[in-house]
Amino acid sequence: QSARLMDSIHRYLPFTGAISADTLAAWAKSSLGSRPVVTIGTSILDVLTTLLVGVYLLADGRQAFDWVLCLVPVRHRGRARRAGVSGAHRMQHWVRGQGLLMLLHGGSAFITFWLIGLPYAAALATFAGVINVIPFLGPILTLLAAGLVAATEAPGKLLGVVLFYL
Repeated sequence: QSARLMDSIHRYLPFTGAISADTLAAWAKSSLGSRPVVTIGTSILDVLTTLLVGVYLLADGRQAFDWVLCLVPVRHRGRARRAGVSGAHRMQHWVRGQGLLMLLHGGSAFITFWLIGLPYAAALATFAGVINVIPFLGPILTLLAAGLVAATEAPGKLLGVVLFYL
């Protein structure tokens, strides 16, 4: 299976002649370290901790905000409160806009991938929507993932994916 995948990559993607299963394994080892389970486990723990803090702040954010204001000198508390509330409103608007952008990008990716007959269209579109939260890099990562899947299928599908992202 991996030999067939490597043949497809070499056939449809230019400048990939030097890539082999061994070079990919060496790249993964250098990227993840010699103990990938520890690296991935630490990353998962970081994500879970961030989610836990986020849920706590959603549930009890007002009380946490008031506690932080207690650390500010009394003469500056009014100004700090106004700045915090203003920042919170701006952040809420940004999060709503980002959510809408993620939905639009994921939805348009699903429609495009489905129309060109790309396998795993729903999974790739979900990935496209979620990873779109990372500016510039998110769409590039989606292009690489969808492009890799399309390259194993047919050059026309790869062209469709590239045109969608252009």
